[in-house]
Amino acid sequence: MIFASIMILSIIMIVLSVNNANADTLIPQWIRSNAKYWSEGNVTDAEYIQGIQYLISQGIIHLPVQEVTATNSGLNDQLSAKSFVVHFQTKNGNFDVYTISKLTQYGMLSVGSGSISTNIGAFSSPQFMLESIPSKDKSKYYSLISTFSNTAAGNNNIDFVDVAIDILAGDGSTIETLHYSKCQVMEYYVATNDNKQQYRFTSNDGPELRDDANFSCDGLQITDPSK
Repeated sequence: MIFASIMILSIIMIVLSVNNANADTLIPQWIRSNAKYWSEGNVTDAEYIQGIQYLISQGIIHLPVQEVTATNSGLNDQLSAKSFVVHFQTKNGNFDVYTISKLTQYGMLSVGSGSISTNIGAFSSPQFMLESIPSKDKSKYYSLISTFSNTAAGNNNIDFVDVAIDILAGDGSTIETLHYSKCQVMEYYVATNDNKQQYRFTSNDGPELRDDANFSCDGLQITDPSK
């Protein structure tokens, strides 16, 4: 229970900022109850994370974004990151997806001995989101997502998947690989993005139909192929 207290305080105090205006009325009662049940061990980590993701999606909780801009870095297109490939390892076989357009990582905290620490080699409780234009080449990807949707509908036999993401340079070589272990799909949705101020995945200036999948995993390791 000490671990649970450390984790919840870490999430609230370290990476999350809540809009204080009418905060008492912004947070739904079911999320307040989930926090209590989770601390008592009556709600799973996955269910508790879903509540936090809901608060983020509704703009009640804001994740601070830090940007560092390098000028005259000296990198050319052949050396810098230009694309990525997602590799899925499942009990029914492995497959690769080449047409994911956006990768977002969050929720990477390493908790131990009552203190918060960041470990370059491994992260605990990592989460990431994959965003793309729906397309026929991703049929195995959608089939995988549907298995978790069916699980949420009542099938409690969860088959976790491992996900490896290769970050590729302009010359096609691998810069680094992100290895996510024991992952499950927490949320999936398809929606129209008509915000022209955001980066467009296609050459079309009009609205884009996009799909988003949020994954929650047990661990993350980053490997350097040159070592």
